[in-house]
Amino acid sequence: MSDVPKLDFLTFYSVDPQVTANFYGHFGISFQSEKHGAGPVHYSSESKETIVEFYPATAYAQPKDAVMLGFEIADTDEAERIAKNNNFEILEPPMETPLGNRIILADPDGRRVLLYSRPSETRR
Repeated sequence: MSDVPKLDFLTFYSVDPQVTANFYGHFGISFQSEKHGAGPVHYSSESKETIVEFYPATAYAQPKDAVMLGFEIADTDEAERIAKNNNFEILEPPMETPLGNRIILADPDGRRVLLYSRPSETRR
């Protein structure tokens, strides 16, 4: 075990976790339906380092708009087309930044989602 803490998972609460997972799926971020014991059905996406999951909102755990998620994707212009075709809210249209080309959308719960694509020579 490493002495350095590692972020293992992020849990977000959603009014409709399936709708929220489908939103992210449009941009290549796949979520799988899961249920552990008597717990609720929720949606989980696992990358090399971190798990992101959406659980149903409850009286004590509501979606918050003070969170922004950031994902590196292949093509932000394609993300804009997908957003427009699906009537997703575009908060900021694609623009070049030091990070690369980026677009900011709102997910179904109102969270800000920054999608960016690096220039091909700087991709990880």
